[in-house]
Amino acid sequence: MAIPAVTTIGAESSSSTPRIGELGRIRPVQGIPAALGLFAGRSEGAASGPAAAPPATAAQPRRDADPRRPESLLFAGQARAGTDQARAGHAREDQALGDLAEARRRLAQRNNAQSAEVVRMIELLSARDAEVRAHEAAHVAAGGSYITGGASYTLERGPDGRSYAVGGEVGIDTQPVPGRPEETASKMRIVKAAALAPIDPSAADLAVAAAAASMEAEAMAQAAAIRAEEATRGSEVARRYGEAASPRGPGGSEKRVDMVA
Repeated sequence: MAIPAVTTIGAESSSSTPRIGELGRIRPVQGIPAALGLFAGRSEGAASGPAAAPPATAAQPRRDADPRRPESLLFAGQARAGTDQARAGHAREDQALGDLAEARRRLAQRNNAQSAEVVRMIELLSARDAEVRAHEAAHVAAGGSYITGGASYTLERGPDGRSYAVGGEVGIDTQPVPGRPEETASKMRIVKAAALAPIDPSAADLAVAAAAASMEAEAMAQAAAIRAEEATRGSEVARRYGEAASPRGPGGSEKRVDMVA
């Protein structure tokens, strides 16, 4: 294959023409692009055999070894950004854990306060239950046979699930005894005593006691009137009986009986 003449450009002055095999080592002339020499070498290699190795060049440093290069700075920025994100994530996690601990502390305080309130409520309900039951028991004991039934209670369920009496009542017979004012008065005295039997009578107890006292007074007045009437009637009967038995007449003159022989 014929070698273009351009391939000889840049050859050193010599009386002999360079051989084809030596064209790969021809140095390009100053000012002529090195690409022409490389082209010539490729052309030669295509004609004569395997392409010759390109000229050795000085070892170039790794581009990423220079921290001042843009890609190195980008990588460093990404690393710093990742570190900042990690720190922000840790800060958020710490804040979340702190909030959770605070919520648990407040919940424990509320639970303790609720526990104290529950204990206090149970104590109050227990005291009220004992007071109510003692109150109604006093009514029953003092009322005797005039109690119309056992005590009934108003119950309230406590926080412990038990039922506590918070109110109560007892029925008692307050009807007068017909035609017997003295027995009515005696009955009303018992009713009044039953109403006032508890240590701290309620307003209803005081009202019952007042009504019983009024009925007692009325019955006593009726009994007194009856006794007075009976006394008057007895006196009149005695007077009439005395007059009938006396030997004097109605005018006080002595009766005379003439006997005929």
